[in-house]
Amino acid sequence: MFDPNSHSRWCSRLGIRSFALMDTGGVVRVAALFCGLSLGWSPAAQAVDPFYERLKEDGIQAYNRGDYAAAAVDLRLACFGMLEEPPALAHCLVLLALSQAETGDDGTLGHTFDRISDLERDFEAFSQLDLDPDRRRSLEKHLKRAIPYDKLRRLPPFHDIARQQLEEQIDSMPDDEKRSELKQRIESEPEYSTWRLLLAELDYEDGDFAAAQAAAEAVLLREPGRQDALCLRGKTSAKSGSCDQALIDLGHCLESEPQGDLNLTRIQCHISLGDWDTAEFVLGELSGSDVRPATLRQLTREIKRGRKATTATGDAAALAEPSPRPIVEEATLEEPLAAASAEPTETAGLEPGEALELDEPKAARAEIERLVELLQTGTRDDLEAVQSEAHRLADDNPQQIEVQLLAAEIAYRLSRWDAAITYFDRAGVFESGRPEHQFYLAVSLYESGDRATAQEMLRICLPQLEQTEFVRVYSQRIGSSGN
Repeated sequence: MFDPNSHSRWCSRLGIRSFALMDTGGVVRVAALFCGLSLGWSPAAQAVDPFYERLKEDGIQAYNRGDYAAAAVDLRLACFGMLEEPPALAHCLVLLALSQAETGDDGTLGHTFDRISDLERDFEAFSQLDLDPDRRRSLEKHLKRAIPYDKLRRLPPFHDIARQQLEEQIDSMPDDEKRSELKQRIESEPEYSTWRLLLAELDYEDGDFAAAQAAAEAVLLREPGRQDALCLRGKTSAKSGSCDQALIDLGHCLESEPQGDLNLTRIQCHISLGDWDTAEFVLGELSGSDVRPATLRQLTREIKRGRKATTATGDAAALAEPSPRPIVEEATLEEPLAAASAEPTETAGLEPGEALELDEPKAARAEIERLVELLQTGTRDDLEAVQSEAHRLADDNPQQIEVQLLAAEIAYRLSRWDAAITYFDRAGVFESGRPEHQFYLAVSLYESGDRATAQEMLRICLPQLEQTEFVRVYSQRIGSSGN
C-alpha cells in the first residue's frame, strides 16, 4: 500500500518534491515534477519507466566518452525514476557518484554516498550489486579519497575502504606517531592483523628483527598463507641467517615490495649458502635498478671470491681464518672517528697474486705526509681547508690506495658521506679493506641512507673489531644483530 511519507522521504533525499493528490475515489497517481514514477509502492519489483532507462543509458554513454558533467545531469534525473526499485536505484547512484567524482564535485559525491548508504542500511541494495570490477575499483578509489573515515566505517561493505584510507593516513605519519597510532588500532581491532604487520614492519626497519619475526609468526598462526606475513618472515629469516626458509618465504613478496632490496636479500642468502650461480643470476636482475654501483661491485667480488674458494678447496666453508682483531679508536658520536695508518699500504683490496699498477706520476710523499698529519692532529676547520686538495690528489692518482684512503677518511671526518663512499670504494674497501676502514664505510653507507649495504659491510667487519662503545652504538643504529 502506498505510504506517502516513505515516498516523500526518498524523493526529498534526491532533492525533489513529490505530490499525492486525493479525491473521493482515493489516491490520484500523478507524475511528480522530474520524478516520473507511480506513487504506489509494493515489495514486488516494478518496471522502470523506459524514459528513465534511456536517461540512464545516455548518462552511461556520456561517462564513457568522458563528458562527466553531462553524465551527472542525465544520471541524476534517471535516478529519480527508480525510487521504487532499490537495486536499480543503487546501481544508478553508483554511476552518478562516479560521474560526480570525475568532475571533482566532492560535495555532491558526499550527498550521493549518503543515499547509497541509506539504501544499504534499509535494503542492503549496494551489497547485492553485481558491479563491473573496474567500476567498483574506481568507486572505491574515489570514496577512499573523498569520504571521511567515520562515514565509511559505519557499514560493512565500506569497512575495507575505510581501513585502506586509515592505513594511508598512518603511513604518512612520523615513525613515533605511526607506532603509537598502530598500537591503539591493535587494541581497538585485535582481529585485524594488518595493524600488527604494519607495526612489525616498523620494528624491521628499526633493526628489531626478532620482534618483527615474532609478529609475522603470530599472524601466520591465525591466517596461514597470508602473503605479506610470509614476506616479512622471509626478510627477518634472512637477517637471522635462516636462508633456506627465507628464500621460500621471499617468493611471497608482492610487487609493491622494493624489488631492489628483495633481490639484495636474496643474493646475500645465496652467497651465504654458497649458491654462486643463482647469486650471480639474481645479481644480473639488479642492472638498471637504484642499487648503488658500489654495492653491485661488492657483491660481484664476493661471488667471485666465493666461487674461487669453492673451486680451490671443494668446500665453500674453507675460507681463510679472519685476521687478528684490530683496535678501533673510540670517538664521540657527534664526530665519527677516523684513523690514518702510520705505514700506509698500497695493496689493500687486491686479490692474492694481483699486481698493483700505479698511475704516474705518483703523488708527492711530502704532500701525502702533510695531509696524514692534519688528519691525525688537525681541527675540523683544518680538514675543511684541505679537503679539496685531498680530493684532487685522489682523483689525479686513482690507483694509489693510500691516497684514496686519505681522501676517504678526510671526507668521513667531515661527514661528507657520498665522497667517503666513493674513495673507500676506489681503495677496494668493499672487497677486502682493513676492518676499521670497512666500519667507517658501513657508517658512511648508513648515514647516506643505504642501510642494506651498511648492514652487509658491518656483518663482514664486526667480528674483527674491538667492541668499543662507539662501535656498539653504531652497530645498533645500523641494525646489525651482532654486538
